[in-house]
Amino acid sequence: MKALRNLRKGQKILLAAVSACVLCGLLYFLSNRDTGFFIWMDGYITCPVDTEYEVAFTYYYQSRKGFPVPEHIAEIQIPGYEDVQCSLESYNYWGNGLVEYRHCGYTIAFQFPEAGEYTFHTLKFIDKNGNELIHDVGNWTFVAIKTVPGYETMYSGTGGTSNNEEYPYEFNLPEGAELVSINYGPGQTLETSENGGRIALDASGAPVNVIRPKLTIKIGERYIETCGSICYCGAVGVSKEDVELSRARALGESPE
Repeated sequence: MKALRNLRKGQKILLAAVSACVLCGLLYFLSNRDTGFFIWMDGYITCPVDTEYEVAFTYYYQSRKGFPVPEHIAEIQIPGYEDVQCSLESYNYWGNGLVEYRHCGYTIAFQFPEAGEYTFHTLKFIDKNGNELIHDVGNWTFVAIKTVPGYETMYSGTGGTSNNEEYPYEFNLPEGAELVSINYGPGQTLETSENGGRIALDASGAPVNVIRPKLTIKIGERYIETCGSICYCGAVGVSKEDVELSRARALGESPE
């Protein structure tokens, strides 16, 4: 239990650190437009079915126009998947010293009731008065799997990188286990027995690619599906062009 508590504490620190890293690269380049947006992240996340899993999202704004104010949020939904439980676990405000520039990091927990694949690109925020805001958050695929107790995840320390074109990995496999394959995207599987390495990602256009792959491992004659480590690929040090891409996608405009 102590190890599990330490892991969860480490995950919360990672989520906060990722939001802070994205902030450092982005705030300077924001324009004087008053409509906020989420940084464009595409994600492929594997998680145990009916178990909460937290993901960090980052919102930038210069006014409260369209801003899902964390203190006012009563409910979060994935449009089309209202049976999925979503909850705001924590949030943080940051600024760069200029009052017109603000940033808010949301840690949102998702819990999927059945095994399967869930795809979406928007989140709905409902405030305490029933008002709704829908925001584009990128292209996301969550894969909920049935895991074996004791083999829910093969955790390692990779959290965030500056390269959005590759997923670095190093898995801590249990004694006697052999890695068989890494499923790191829809229809994308690498068959390998190497516990560490780098996987080139298909260019999606997103400044940040969030990957938590599904692993198949073999213990004796038994094959087990489990979850790999999450990495926010490209979250460290994004550019002005990345900001414009995120804003253009979210607001339906052409990037400058």
